[in-house]
Amino acid sequence: SVSGQARSEVLTGRVQVDGGRKEIVLGAGFGSSAEPGKPPVAPSRLLAAPELSALPAILERVPLRFAWNPLPDSRGYRAQVLDSSANLILDGVFQDNAARWPDLPDGRYTLRVRGIGGDRLEGIDAQHAFTLNARPEPPFTSAPTNKAYGESTQFSWSETAGIDFYHFQLASDAAFSRLLTDEPALTASRIVLPLAPGRYYWRVASIDKGDHGPFGDAVAFEQRP
Repeated sequence: SVSGQARSEVLTGRVQVDGGRKEIVLGAGFGSSAEPGKPPVAPSRLLAAPELSALPAILERVPLRFAWNPLPDSRGYRAQVLDSSANLILDGVFQDNAARWPDLPDGRYTLRVRGIGGDRLEGIDAQHAFTLNARPEPPFTSAPTNKAYGESTQFSWSETAGIDFYHFQLASDAAFSRLLTDEPALTASRIVLPLAPGRYYWRVASIDKGDHGPFGDAVAFEQRP
């Protein structure tokens, strides 16, 4: 209830709602509300489930942000995150078509979202399974960031305490489908490579006790004579 107003939302089956000497029957996909001592309002159709199929299955960054296409006639959304045992972990109401939370431990979760209509009735649930793998966090890249000169280049990044290895990759394309160098177990926070003139992309990930974290954002640069 909100400010003494009772709300009924039916997802499956049928529910009888009584109030103010009047009763109505709600079918699946309908809802109603009533104030104390007053009859319930006529049933209204609940908002359809939001479309979440475009959301990624694996997230590699915190804070968390999920965005979906807006629902017509929605005044907001309720978004929730449940763990692998269906326990409610996060719960929030958001005015626009996006949910945001500052942090969450790595693991497997389910995002649940439903629209809120103008009558404050909450609509049909949409669910999306996702895995959060944001740790160990990638190091900060130092150089090169734009241009490099000569016949070789030193790649360097921040050193993170407690990290066992760094995974370094160099590619000739932004999708890293054409790897030129792949070093999965570097202990130093730098590597020097001979390079011909051209455009390159590089990135680094952290590895802690066998746990491979996500790669950082790729850095593009041009090698010049």
